[in-house]
Amino acid sequence: MGGKAAHASGNAHEFTPEEASAAGKKGACHDREHMRRIGKIGGQNKKLLPATKTTHILNP
Repeated sequence: MGGKAAHASGNAHEFTPEEASAAGKKGACHDREHMRRIGKIGGQNKKLLPATKTTHILNP
């Protein structure tokens, strides 16, 4: 069941403030050095991709 349908039928889970806070803390990566390393790898990989020409819709 999708979110809109679940809310419409009353079956959607409503998070308490405590549950929402715990979920927010669980999903975050607080290791700045790790994030720096994976960001650097992503930037290096982006340089290896072939350049693509992009055009603006209003100015082809």
